[in-house]
Amino acid sequence: MGDLVGIIPAAGQAVRWGGYPKEMLPTGKGQWILDHTVRSLLRARVTELIIVTTPTRIDVIVDHMSGYSEVPIAYVIEQKYTPDMWSAVAECLPFCGDHNLLAMPDTYYPETAFSGRKQYGDLHLGLFETDNPERFGVLINGCIYDKVAALAGTRQKAWGLVGWSRRVADIWLRELRTLGRFADALNLAIRQVGYVYFPVEYYTDFATWEDYQRWVASLGVEYEGLR
Repeated sequence: MGDLVGIIPAAGQAVRWGGYPKEMLPTGKGQWILDHTVRSLLRARVTELIIVTTPTRIDVIVDHMSGYSEVPIAYVIEQKYTPDMWSAVAECLPFCGDHNLLAMPDTYYPETAFSGRKQYGDLHLGLFETDNPERFGVLINGCIYDKVAALAGTRQKAWGLVGWSRRVADIWLRELRTLGRFADALNLAIRQVGYVYFPVEYYTDFATWEDYQRWVASLGVEYEGLR
């Protein structure tokens, strides 16, 4: 079946959070949102994890991840940060496996969402419905449109999870200099290899502190460190 690599881009600057790394928001005693992402990838039976991070965060993340022994974990330091996650993805391309699954470590979605995704072609997108399409990359008529303000107030399908094959990774490596954003990379892959999608029942993005507070309140339980 070949290698199945889980990729976690955790190198954002969290500008709207005053620099606080959202992947380190608590979800329970001794648990971060990052743990939710790790569990979802382990459920998909990845054979390796790659975490992209920054020099200022790596020590904390490595220390926390020392509690996981299920699969090898590699760390990649993002050399040139850009607001779009493409720079983090590009850093991983030389280390991609036969199949690769990417999930954001500052979002919450069903942990089983990735189960069985490896067999669904070269590019597969996990799509969820949103009433705030201006915050996401949305798929319209086979094309990704990234954070388009004019779509505000409409209901769209946005991508939250992504899987790609070694074939797609090779395409991206060949065209690396022409790709400035992840949306560009996804659209290039869609044009060259097509795509399939799978539904994601829910997808919570912690864009603001208020988003996180609402999510904590929805749990209906008291967790130390959450309230």
